[in-house]
Amino acid sequence: MLLPFNFQLLIYRCVSVIFPSAGSMVRPSVSLLQPSSEKLSGGPVTLACLLTGYSPQGAEVRWEVDGTEVTEGVLNSLEEEKSSRYSSSSTLMLSQENWMNAEVFSCRVNHHDYWQSKSFRENRCEDRNKSFIYQQKSMREKAAHHV
Repeated sequence: MLLPFNFQLLIYRCVSVIFPSAGSMVRPSVSLLQPSSEKLSGGPVTLACLLTGYSPQGAEVRWEVDGTEVTEGVLNSLEEEKSSRYSSSSTLMLSQENWMNAEVFSCRVNHHDYWQSKSFRENRCEDRNKSFIYQQKSMREKAAHHV
C-alpha cells in the first residue's frame, strides 16, 4: 500500500507504571479488652479496642452494640508510629444500664478497605472462662494419670 508523502504513521502506546509504596501493607492486630469485674460494680463501663503493628497509617474504628453502630461515648486516640508501624486505640464508655441491657459488643476496624471485627457476648464471657479453666484442670488430671 502506498501512503501519501505527507501522511504520518503514528503509533500510540499506553504504559501503566505502578510504583510500590515505601512499605508493605500490614494489617493491624486487633484486641478487644473487656472491663474487669471490679469495674462493673457501678458507674460507667469502658471497653477498649487496641490496634497494633499496622502500616500504613489510616485505620478507623467503629463500635457496635447489639448490631447497631454507636458513636456516643467513643474516644479514638491519634495513631502513633514506632519503627514504621502504627498503633492506636478506641474506647467505648457505656452507662451501667446500657451495659446491662446489651448482649453483643463489637469493635469493627477498617484499614484501607479491609474490615475485621472483634466481638464478645457479655452474658457468655463468664461461662466461657469457667469452661476453659475446667478444660485445663481435666487436661492436667489426664496428664497426671499417664505419668
